[in-house]
Amino acid sequence: MKSKLLLIVMCSVVLCACDKDFTGTITNKEKIELTNENYLYEGDLYREYLTVEIQNNNNIIEALEKLSLARQLDEKEKAELNKAKNNILTLKDDFENIIDIVGLRIPKPKPPCPNPTNCDYFNFQNLFISGNAEMINIEAYDTSGKLVPIEIGEFSPFPDLDIPVQISSFKIESYKQTGLLIKVQVINADGTERNYYVEGR
Repeated sequence: MKSKLLLIVMCSVVLCACDKDFTGTITNKEKIELTNENYLYEGDLYREYLTVEIQNNNNIIEALEKLSLARQLDEKEKAELNKAKNNILTLKDDFENIIDIVGLRIPKPKPPCPNPTNCDYFNFQNLFISGNAEMINIEAYDTSGKLVPIEIGEFSPFPDLDIPVQISSFKIESYKQTGLLIKVQVINADGTERNYYVEGR
């Protein structure tokens, strides 16, 4: 059964062939071949964003706590410290709630992945998203700030898997410069929304 996912996507990358680790059919019209190099999981992008944000907030906490040893913090600094501590709690909670899709039918990405910012985006041919997603927006910009396009097929539930994820084909055009700024917007069925960005290689 096909999902009613609405997708607006723009990005930049190219296909790359690899040895097959899984071959199956998503729909009657679409065939999938998964390897440990050819798929991108939106959850991994979000996980990378959360990791960076947790470190940023930890840096704020460390700096303010060090300052507090030299003098008493003013009210603004105290509020900033409390905010950073609360941010970390929320970020870590979001991190723990990301579904782990790697299993018998989904091969584990080979190093330096699964951190997608360390991966070669030219390899990605498939995109996984949460089964709860109603809409996903992805925009990617090269180092000159130019928006580069991507083609995404229709999302369908991943076959014979007991976790709520959807998959689509993923084809991205070549980009000459190194480095990508990837902006992501996800809207879930319950109305919750997250917006974030990550920097790729």
